[in-house]
Amino acid sequence: MRRSVLLLTCLASLAAVLGAIGVSPAGAHPGEAHEVTPGAVGGHGLFGGLAGAREADAAAAASRFATARQAPAPAGPCTDEAAKAMPVGDGHNHSDISQHEFSCRMKQVAFESLTAQLKDRPNVILGEMDVKADIAAVAITYPQGGVLFFDVSDPARPRFLSRYDATECDQLVMDINCGAFVDLSSDGKTAYLSIQKLTMAPTAPLQLNALNQSGPGVDVIDLANPRKPVRTMFYPILGLGGVHTVRSHTIPRGPSSPSKPRAAGEYVISNQNGIGIDIAKVTKVAGKRVLTTVRQLGTVNLAATIQNNEVHDTFIQNDPLDGRTYLYNAAGFATGFNVYDITDPSRITQVAEWDPTPECEDDWYAHTIDVTHKDGRRYVTMPAEMLLMIDRKSPSGLSEMSDGDKYNGCGTFVGNGDKPGPLWIVDATDFSKLGPANDKKSPEQALATDAALKKASLDALVATWTNPAGRAGGSLTFSPHNQQIVGDKIYLSHYHGGVYVLDASAAFSGKRERPKELGFIVPHADATRPLLGQPPMTGLLGRFFTDFPLGRPEIWDMVHYKGHVLASDMTGGFYSLRYDDGPLPLCTDRTPPRAVFSRKRSAISASRIVLRGTASDRGCKADVKTRKRAGALRRVSVALALKSGTRCRFVSKQGRLSAPRSCNEPAYITARGTKRWRLELQARFPAGTYAVRVRPTDAAGNAGPPKTATLRLRAAGR
Repeated sequence: MRRSVLLLTCLASLAAVLGAIGVSPAGAHPGEAHEVTPGAVGGHGLFGGLAGAREADAAAAASRFATARQAPAPAGPCTDEAAKAMPVGDGHNHSDISQHEFSCRMKQVAFESLTAQLKDRPNVILGEMDVKADIAAVAITYPQGGVLFFDVSDPARPRFLSRYDATECDQLVMDINCGAFVDLSSDGKTAYLSIQKLTMAPTAPLQLNALNQSGPGVDVIDLANPRKPVRTMFYPILGLGGVHTVRSHTIPRGPSSPSKPRAAGEYVISNQNGIGIDIAKVTKVAGKRVLTTVRQLGTVNLAATIQNNEVHDTFIQNDPLDGRTYLYNAAGFATGFNVYDITDPSRITQVAEWDPTPECEDDWYAHTIDVTHKDGRRYVTMPAEMLLMIDRKSPSGLSEMSDGDKYNGCGTFVGNGDKPGPLWIVDATDFSKLGPANDKKSPEQALATDAALKKASLDALVATWTNPAGRAGGSLTFSPHNQQIVGDKIYLSHYHGGVYVLDASAAFSGKRERPKELGFIVPHADATRPLLGQPPMTGLLGRFFTDFPLGRPEIWDMVHYKGHVLASDMTGGFYSLRYDDGPLPLCTDRTPPRAVFSRKRSAISASRIVLRGTASDRGCKADVKTRKRAGALRRVSVALALKSGTRCRFVSKQGRLSAPRSCNEPAYITARGTKRWRLELQARFPAGTYAVRVRPTDAAGNAGPPKTATLRLRAAGR
């Protein structure tokens, strides 16, 4: 069983002050840094120095994190290029944007550096995104919370609209990203910003925004005029470290019964770090959205609508298979994911749980989750973040797993940062087949059900993707992060690895085949903002956020919208990218065509010569970067010559004979037809031996080897 863990090792000191906190603040991550020395996977900082040469060697030798049952798959058109786009060591500087010009079948369409919009806080860190109703919202996550709004009605030309300044983040005691998540209502008229905070202590020297303090909870922001966003409500939420994610969703009208209740309406779902999930009903008062807490009927739990020990991210969907509304919860270290029927948020039922390694406590961190349906089946995709944590007392200097986890084969380091990060694709058509579902099980119950949960989870696992370089995640450096399913494609943000477009069509058809890299880009605009670094008087009891976003670029999030990919760089600007989804180029045909001369169907006389035969061309086969080119013949050329000793007299198409010359200087005539060709000549032909030479040429310009034969004319023409 996975126990409830403290995800932030740097919270240990704070826990001593605040009391023993035995649950994980799901929105937080351990320190990550990016400037690496040769051979290192991690970086530097008070809680940086994440990996040394030994871990780097282990990472380089790490095999893909995939199931043994996964069938081998051909590479995609960009697999090889993507494998070269994750350099480490050898003098590589992760903070130098010019060293990251990697792309394949993706290009930058537009870029906004944001230097003007953020001139008073040029080194803030950008975070999550949402796009609805032609409005894009980009969270400012640290050292203050806020949102940048863009008009993306033409995603090829995003236009900045406004900036909303929220609370100043925790900095003095601990540096926690407070503008953790932003979500837009379906009509784009309201934004919800989750506030993730532990204390109200900003750092020194004080910023102008230092007195702007709120949280933990959700800012409700009115966008009736998106050029002038206004907070109309602060919705407080209890949470250990605040609120990490917030999402709005509308439960549609439909059938309702005592066994399958329904409460249609608009709701806001927020993740309460370390406590559970809060659900609020949305009503409109004077045109403004107002949130009212929903609690489950018949329970004494007043702290959360859904109480469980760890929540990170959610996905909510009105299911096309059965019409119910399901909330999918990526559960951090606690488990893989849980699924809840929230069609009536006051009567919630857990319907599924998935975890391929329930025997492990601290191996990987379930991050985001998405769901799609195809051919009557339901597929869940979930990437896991890979990270490393500092432990000065361990021989490696890194936090290592317990002896029990090591014995169970869970790995060596907490967070599995010495392995490549997986994205799993799970067949969740039948929730009952995913395994025993119980988010409140005791240790004794877990021991009794872990084996069944593991078997069911592995049986439901369709495919696993990891980066094509086999690069270890380090401490989020090359870890998968956010994702979006669009048709048969998965768009994936990958921190310092950029943005991937993956072909998951085989997996979404139930085939155990790894998704293929169709395209990728590491965004690399020249204009940059200053890096935040590690300011003094920050994180006195432990650093968190200033330890990892130190590279260029850092792609936290991206959204596919109207054929474009909008992406925010944590340490840079706002990108509009485009994937080239046109057909692959044709393969290069280098195979010459072949010709056949048919002596049986040919005829020669003193007044008429008819030559016949066939020709063929194979073209070339498709490979990972090209598509098949069908065989095509351009022409068939025939040379006919009367042999005169060691020399030849070539016949023209009018039937005239040339002067004797070398037989190696043929005069060709184009035959009629290609696959079946024919050449007819009429004239007075002298007796003798005639040499035939046939040479086909294909559409790619390849000339085939000549096919030769001889014919004997015994009587002269009269």
